[in-house]
Amino acid sequence: MRENLGDNAFTTIKAQESVNVDFDIAELHDLSSGGDFTIVAQGLIPYAKDNSNEISETISFSSNILNINVDGTQAARVRAEIDRAMRTTVNTTCTGTDLTVANSALENCAKLASAAAASTNLTKYDPSVLDLVS
Repeated sequence: MRENLGDNAFTTIKAQESVNVDFDIAELHDLSSGGDFTIVAQGLIPYAKDNSNEISETISFSSNILNINVDGTQAARVRAEIDRAMRTTVNTTCTGTDLTVANSALENCAKLASAAAASTNLTKYDPSVLDLVS
């Protein structure tokens, strides 16, 4: 994933410059319990040296600390929608044979899920369900 990166995979950040990234934390974490949360983002950012697209090292980062109150019902809705989208959407960079295989796998998963939902008793091995994968 870090090889053969194009120029568009990089952004130059100058010394003392800040970068702001907006996202919905409920898309990434289960906040359905709702209530007060303290949030901080910490991690490592891989980087390349000037005029290079080869990752050379990483640098650590840490965000400001945020204290927020979360509506658990709304957070659960956001998370459920993202979970559905992630399970059924193939990345736009997936092409050719990989795209065909991924779409076929999604179709087979949908068939298996439908068969499981239609079954009233899945307590024993049912080879007819597995035949849907072929």
